[in-house]
Amino acid sequence: MQENSEVILINVVIEKFTRIYLPRALELKQRVDKGGVLVENDIHFLKIVFADAKVLKNLILNRPEYKKVASSIFDFYFQITSAALENEKGQ
Repeated sequence: MQENSEVILINVVIEKFTRIYLPRALELKQRVDKGGVLVENDIHFLKIVFADAKVLKNLILNRPEYKKVASSIFDFYFQITSAALENEKGQ
């Protein structure tokens, strides 16, 4: 039963990333790709996202079937934060 609960939780967290977080993340990505920086509200959003990412990471440690999608999620947010940091350095 524990395994089934973990799979359900993994799917809920992934769903949260795609349906709730992704629209905002796409806006942030577009802004930082144009040279923009993150404001306090964006940073607060990312802290929430990273907390859920930590939960997801812990859940998928022994589940290779989820690693590709999780890796894509983590990489996307890394791109946002890296670009924002570079933009911040440039100002």
